[in-house]
Amino acid sequence: MKNVFLSAVSILISLSAFCQDIVVEVMNFDSLGCQKILILQVINNSSSTDSGTLSIDWGDGSAIEQQVYSVTQTGTNNSVQYINKTHSYALGGNYTIDVQAVSNFPSVTISVPNGNQVISAYGSNSCGYANFGVLINGSSTCSPNIFNNVQLDFTDNANSTTTVSGFWSTFSGLNPNNAPYTVSINDAWLLANNLTQTSADLAITGFLQDGQAITSSQLFTVAWTAANTIADPSFNYGSAWNFVAPLQTGTLTTSFNNLTCVPMNSNLTVTITMPALFIPNTTGLLNPTVSGNVLTFEVLPFIGYDGVSIPFTFPGTLTAGTGFCFDVEIDYTGDFNILNNEGQICGVVLNSYDPNMKSVNFAQRLDPDTKEKLVYKVQFQNDGNYSAVNVKITDLIDANLNLSTLRVLESSHPQATKVNTTSRQVDFMFNNVMLESSATDLAGSQGYVVYEIEENTNLSVGSTIENTANIYFDFNPPITTNTTLNINEYLLGIDDLTKSTLQFYPNPAKENITFKGEVVEEVSVYDLSGKIVLSVDNLVNNTLSVSNLNNGFYMVIVKTITGNSTAKMSIQH
Repeated sequence: MKNVFLSAVSILISLSAFCQDIVVEVMNFDSLGCQKILILQVINNSSSTDSGTLSIDWGDGSAIEQQVYSVTQTGTNNSVQYINKTHSYALGGNYTIDVQAVSNFPSVTISVPNGNQVISAYGSNSCGYANFGVLINGSSTCSPNIFNNVQLDFTDNANSTTTVSGFWSTFSGLNPNNAPYTVSINDAWLLANNLTQTSADLAITGFLQDGQAITSSQLFTVAWTAANTIADPSFNYGSAWNFVAPLQTGTLTTSFNNLTCVPMNSNLTVTITMPALFIPNTTGLLNPTVSGNVLTFEVLPFIGYDGVSIPFTFPGTLTAGTGFCFDVEIDYTGDFNILNNEGQICGVVLNSYDPNMKSVNFAQRLDPDTKEKLVYKVQFQNDGNYSAVNVKITDLIDANLNLSTLRVLESSHPQATKVNTTSRQVDFMFNNVMLESSATDLAGSQGYVVYEIEENTNLSVGSTIENTANIYFDFNPPITTNTTLNINEYLLGIDDLTKSTLQFYPNPAKENITFKGEVVEEVSVYDLSGKIVLSVDNLVNNTLSVSNLNNGFYMVIVKTITGNSTAKMSIQH
């Protein structure tokens, strides 16, 4: 997980709605740890230079912070200055941040359209967090896999032990003042999952200023016990390739694995919720049914890995760059662990097809709250007039990706991978492949390699990841692919509950929203000015009526037995 979380009311206002000379956009990001990070964007819409002072009231009674701004002109309008400010809160809770701006020039008009916001903050005694992974020891039939529902025991310097549940790899709520910590996997969790910890306990020696733990290592290993006799099919990963607008076609691939390697005694049922107007070709699927935008089919029992590829058609009128997602859920009778049965596969609409191209499994936007695992596919085709003996792909890995996590998932032909850790160049070498020319054999002229790689930890909001490959056919000059681009940024209106497993739907909402994952004790809804507009306790069936709210965006604060969570909500009647 990255160390920056979005405050539930972070808003980007279109500049076209304002005619002021200076617009100050407040992008308030809620850090996972001990610091709030406030990003201010000062935009100059005039044709002259301006300077002035920003005043920041953090809402906790501390002194109002002053910040000088200056936006110059170099011949074009809309010059921008970015200002980052951090603040720590002694006590956890909700605070109202207020930002105001004053220009040094009386004739200049200034707008701060979203300068007043309510945020949630961790206190100094609970703002520490750590990232740990739990890896299953590999075997001849099952590759190593990471658990995403682990419980760890944190024993502090007073020998007091707290059990913390983590989602994927982040464990929060630690007191930095109580370091050092000894960390182990919870015995009850190991027993319930038929696992044994095979690595030594880990240590937290201290915490950075932002609350991130300093650890001796970040990885535990476990092994299945001899008593494990139950199959555990899970969703592994998927990709949405070559959804090209002019062709109006694309392919969805899904991958599943059986973590325990115990034989399954019945078929796996797969349910895929598809984007609107995306139509699957169900040829080759086992017992497929389509109801509205929901596709259901079955997969025969397997050990290790299995997966399917599904061709799709979609409207060619979709704009290039449009993002889309498929929600995948699997069901197996007697499943050992149902917490690893869901996933999401996203893609982006392309505007033309190049047989030598690179694609990635995410649309441009990445979630800043998650350390994403990106899956890249490099495709190549021999368009010459003779067979290619050797094909080599060179790929310079972006500095924001963790080179040590690169793993080849599949390839069209046998290949060797070479990684230069200094230059960060990866070579995929298809030797003696004898790739036919497209004029002679269209299918035989094509090939590809698919690999996955994780983002670095602690990437900031706005950080970008670009990737371009070069393809060499024998001794010919390289063919350079397109450049994929991903940006860690927030998308307003998407459910973004934090600090719990709680979720709600639908979003956008019209009449009601329903919470799932935890029993809700109280819900408070705030408008964009920070004014409370709805407060309800004792919800019936975990459902809240929002029919009386006006269209627009709201912040929702939800109280459960595990604490408070925040979310963004959109109302569209």
